[in-house]
Amino acid sequence: TPGADGVISLREAITATNNNGGGPHTINFNISGCGGVCTITPTSSLPAITTAVMIDGWSQPGWAGTPLIELNGTSAGNSHGLRLQISGNTVRGLTINRFQQKGINIYPGAHQNVIQGNYIGTDSTGLIERRRRSGSFVTRPRSQAAILEIHDIRAEVDRLAANGVRR
Repeated sequence: TPGADGVISLREAITATNNNGGGPHTINFNISGCGGVCTITPTSSLPAITTAVMIDGWSQPGWAGTPLIELNGTSAGNSHGLRLQISGNTVRGLTINRFQQKGINIYPGAHQNVIQGNYIGTDSTGLIERRRRSGSFVTRPRSQAAILEIHDIRAEVDRLAANGVRR
């Protein structure tokens, strides 16, 4: 259901999937008026993901291989970008940057999450570093499995750059 402004925010979409249970659900994007990359700037921490969901940046009209949805944490306070508390999530096709904590935090017990085709800790070109703190961009407990699909190994390693993925 759209919010008071007539649209569904990412926060509202995550809350709705959590409240509906079951899953997996899909959050698609269809943001107009951006003229290219659409930036979402949360003003506080987004809700933790507690029901399996695919957050699909590839669904944004005009997507042609590079992310068109940017999740910018400049105004989100001391928070992670996305917090995956359950197994079976897919996050793909997003630029996630400028969060004080990790771009994606995968909690203990959350298995088989797919992190695919994202630019984490960079700008939307994947070429310029955009972090607020040092450290890894995706964090998960050592014992948890995460699937990181890499299409262009050199480019993805460069995008995860400085500290890469901490295991």
